[in-house]
Amino acid sequence: MSKNKTEKISPKPVKAEKKKKEKQPETEQQRKRKLIIKIIAAVAAFAAAAAAFAAGITSYMHRDPGFYHIDTDPVADAMLYQKELMLTCYFDGKSTEIRTAMTETRREYSAALSHIYKLLDHQNTYNGYVNIAYINAHRGEEIELDPVLYDILMRAKELTSEGCFNMFAGALNKEWNSVLTLADAADYDPKSNDNEAERISAIAEKTADISNFSLETVSEAERKVIFTVSQDYLDFIENYELSKNVIDLGFLKTAFEIEYTAGRLEEAGFTNGYLASSDGSITLALKGLGDGGVFLEYTLYENEPAQACRMKMKAGAAFSHYRTFPLEDAWGYYTVSVGSEAHLCHPHYNYQNGEVYDLLLSSSAVSYSGSAVDSAILAYRMITAPDEEGVRHAAAEAGESGMLISFITKAEPAVVNVDKAHESELIFTEGRPFAAKTL
Repeated sequence: MSKNKTEKISPKPVKAEKKKKEKQPETEQQRKRKLIIKIIAAVAAFAAAAAAFAAGITSYMHRDPGFYHIDTDPVADAMLYQKELMLTCYFDGKSTEIRTAMTETRREYSAALSHIYKLLDHQNTYNGYVNIAYINAHRGEEIELDPVLYDILMRAKELTSEGCFNMFAGALNKEWNSVLTLADAADYDPKSNDNEAERISAIAEKTADISNFSLETVSEAERKVIFTVSQDYLDFIENYELSKNVIDLGFLKTAFEIEYTAGRLEEAGFTNGYLASSDGSITLALKGLGDGGVFLEYTLYENEPAQACRMKMKAGAAFSHYRTFPLEDAWGYYTVSVGSEAHLCHPHYNYQNGEVYDLLLSSSAVSYSGSAVDSAILAYRMITAPDEEGVRHAAAEAGESGMLISFITKAEPAVVNVDKAHESELIFTEGRPFAAKTL
């Protein structure tokens, strides 16, 4: 039997404890050195951040030649004017030159648009302005008008007497807008609501009788006018609790704003661009516009909005395009079902009877003389016509003016009806089902 061998394990040597170094107090020189190092690091970090910020600002501020959207400056007493129009301009040159030109354009654009917006406002008055709202509130008084407002009102009066428009339909406009802006507008639409149908019909009948209204020039040289309203009409709006703002330029307000603002911009030398209404219904190409822009005509194809065709945007041309369907979510567009038939409802109503029709899907007119008002009048007359005969009659009357006339019917959503003289102006995308048919 062997003996167990016992190993002798030596104990782990204990390391000799290091002698602690006595902490010596920091000298003044050391403190200064550390402070200098911290300052240098902070300065370097700040310089790096400043350089990055400057690079970012430089990149953000840099402008290459091209088209730019021009915003407006805020105006304290008319904040909503900024939503009226959209201006797009082309700028060329060095970055600094482009920025300077954009600033000058913005200044001129803001001044022009805010001025015409205040003049044509039929509901609100402004310090220093005798505008449409002021005229509405001072019936029977002799009023001296701004030259711009006087010319616009005389033009609107002429269009009203010709039956193309109604400048005295303020109550009708207000009533329709009170329906269109409702979340449940379809429930109050005249097609589904008998009470509203009676109100709209009665209001339209009264406003269409222009013998109820008078806007007489007392002195043409001094642009003095007197606006009066019959007692019969005053009693009517009192009984129906309607708006007392009689004069209202309605859909033509935007057209007048565009014409005036474009004129001011062109006088100031800003001519390479285009102005459009915020809803896209009216566009005016400025007189110095170069190549590249297009006017677009839309249809409702297979229950979806689609671009039917386009037209080259020519310098100085005005394009108006009205639809009975929305391109996207928008107020004033909805569908009402009556029996088995679904009706497209939209903001474009007939001034004579207050009715809304959906015979057409869209209507368009191009004035090559640059009249946004004339193109708007024609396109609006077509979209509000009660039948196709009325549409063709409006188109035929305008044919002699040299305007491009086109429309798309609900029955033929892939066919663009166009006047023969301008058929070649329509551009169709290859492979798409849309085509032209001459009137």
